[in-house]
Amino acid sequence: MKQTIWIPLLILGGLLILIGILALAIPRFLFHYLFSAPKRSTKIPDYYIGTPHYKVSQAGLKVMKSMEYQDASIISRDGLKLHAYLFPAGEEPPKKFVIGVHGYRSYSRPEYAPYIEFYHSLGYSMLLPDDRAHRPSEGDYVGFGVLDRLDCVDWAKYLVKTYGEDIEILLHGVSMGGATVCAASGEADLPAQVKGIISDCAFSNAWDVLHYQLREVVHLPADLILPAVEKVCQKKAGFNFHDYSAQEQVTQARVPMLFVQGEKDSMVPAHMAQVLYDACGSEKKRLLLVPEAGHGESIAFAPEQYHQLIRELFGI
Repeated sequence: MKQTIWIPLLILGGLLILIGILALAIPRFLFHYLFSAPKRSTKIPDYYIGTPHYKVSQAGLKVMKSMEYQDASIISRDGLKLHAYLFPAGEEPPKKFVIGVHGYRSYSRPEYAPYIEFYHSLGYSMLLPDDRAHRPSEGDYVGFGVLDRLDCVDWAKYLVKTYGEDIEILLHGVSMGGATVCAASGEADLPAQVKGIISDCAFSNAWDVLHYQLREVVHLPADLILPAVEKVCQKKAGFNFHDYSAQEQVTQARVPMLFVQGEKDSMVPAHMAQVLYDACGSEKKRLLLVPEAGHGESIAFAPEQYHQLIRELFGI
C-alpha cells in the first residue's frame, strides 16, 4: 500500500523537477538562439535566389566590387570596437553622407548594394557600419536596435568629427536597422548635421515583433515564454524589450522621416509602419506602402517611388 502511494508521488516530483528545468532552460536557449553573435556565412538561401530583391542586390554588389572604399572604426560607449565601410561618392573631401544601418543578422554591403548607385548619383558617400555582434565589429549579443541606436548616433558624430561641421547626413535603416534609426531619432545628442531619416520595414518595438515571431512563425506560447526571455536578455545583454522602442523614440523626431513598408512582409507585421508614422513627431513625414513587397524588398518592387520620395522629402 505504501509503495502504491509513493510511486505516483515520485512521478509527480519528477515531472515538477522536469518542468522547473525546462522553465529555466527554454528562455536561456531562446535568448542565445535569438541574440548571440551570428556566424558569418556567404551561403545564399535557395528560396532567395532569383527573387527581384536578389537580382537588384547582386547587380549592386557587382558595382560595389569596382568601387574604392575605406575602413572606419569607432569605440562604442560600452567599449566595443565597431567597424564600417566608407564608400566615397567622388567629392573630396566628402560633405554629404548616408549612414546605412543593416538588419538583424544581415551585413552592411549586401544590404545596401541596391541603394549605393542611387545615393552616389546624388553625391552622397555611404558609411556602412557592421552592427555590434556582426563581424568584423565586436560584441557578444545583437543589440536589436536598442543598443545600436547609440552606436548609430556615434557614427554620425564620427563623420562630423572627421569631415567637419558643415557636412550633411541621412540615416537609412532596413529592418532592425530601421528600428535603430527610428530609436536614434529621439536621442538628444543626435548631431544637428543629421537632416533626414529613412526607415524601411522597421518594427515598432522589440517586444511586439518577438511576440509576433514566437506566436505566428514558430507557434510557441509567446505570453508565457517572452517575459522569461526578456529577463535573461536584461541580465546578459543589458536591455529589455521595452527600452527605447522605435515607437517611443520617434515621438521626439524633429527631422523629416520616410517610412517604407512591404505589405507582404512576413517578418515584421506591415501595420507597424503605420504605427511608427502615426507616432512620429516630425512635421515632415511620408509613408510608402508597397503592395507586392516582402520584408526589405520595397526597393526592388518600387525603386522609382522610393527614389522620388527621398528626393522630394529631403529636397535633393
